[in-house]
Amino acid sequence: MQSPFDTIVKLCFKHTRLSPSVLFNLSQALYIVALGLRTTHLIDYHLTPNQAKQLLQHLRKHKDGRDLILLQFTDRYTFIGHRKRLLERCHSSVKEICYIDVQGKIPFKLDKVPDDLQEFLEEQLQPYVEQLEKTSIITNDKDDEKVFMVSNLPCFMVALTGWLLEYPMVYVCHQVGDIFDEWEPRVNCLGNIPLVWVKLQIQEKQLMSTRQQPYSLLSFTYPTCILPTAKEQQQVVDHLRNIFSARLSSYCSSMRLIIHQEIVTLDRVAL
Repeated sequence: MQSPFDTIVKLCFKHTRLSPSVLFNLSQALYIVALGLRTTHLIDYHLTPNQAKQLLQHLRKHKDGRDLILLQFTDRYTFIGHRKRLLERCHSSVKEICYIDVQGKIPFKLDKVPDDLQEFLEEQLQPYVEQLEKTSIITNDKDDEKVFMVSNLPCFMVALTGWLLEYPMVYVCHQVGDIFDEWEPRVNCLGNIPLVWVKLQIQEKQLMSTRQQPYSLLSFTYPTCILPTAKEQQQVVDHLRNIFSARLSSYCSSMRLIIHQEIVTLDRVAL
């Protein structure tokens, strides 16, 4: 799968020392979002808001990038998202997402969405995306309207990141009303406990017999104590397989979905 964004990514990141392989992977990740296979991609490399806007403008000039939008949280978090997929995510059932509190001695499943996260999604993000849909229908297609800016980092940024990246298991490591300090490590209880690590990849069907490396689609973990049985863990895999297989069939039928699942234990987990 050849990304048409290679030249754009090289141009917008020429000020960095990122290696060609890193730029290649970023280009692929952005193209996967543009195709509608994923909802958003978090750019792990620092961009100022202006640099992020320039990246979006270049991407949207390409015929495959017209549905892309920018979600910018101060100058720290940059997400490139797919407008229609994000709207679907906003309208999805709360039951499809498991929120896991990892602040205490052991992780546990919350019985509802954190209040502040739900308020942000319902009162800020969802109305913004719905308005985008309306303006797109009437062909009002200004690039500056495709930028969602948040001037202060919310205390629920870890949970919001998991939500935006379409994880079915979202970690929560804040208390409602907390002040977010981006430089203060978020203490969690995920170290030295068994975690289920789920990785979704895609690969071109015609190259299955070659050594071509699959493209990363999604990767997340969750504690085994949340879903302790093999049957419960398989249900997560089956749910993801249904979602992403349908997207591949609709938008990229030349690719096949690969899902790996394993149990890992790490000394510490950074969130």
